[in-house]
Amino acid sequence: MRILVIEDERKIASFIKRGLREEGYTVDTAFGGTGADGLRLQLSCAPLGQKGT
Repeated sequence: MRILVIEDERKIASFIKRGLREEGYTVDTAFGGTGADGLRLQLSCAPLGQKGT
């Protein structure tokens, strides 16, 4: 399973990412206050036919 972590604080995002990867997840991270970059990343990485889910 692939998980997108959107977090302003890079240290917190790194901590969350590390824990999820240890549990076997594929993790992408996006930084920023608006979440727009994270949403763009999610949409660009979504499997075919599953936009934004």
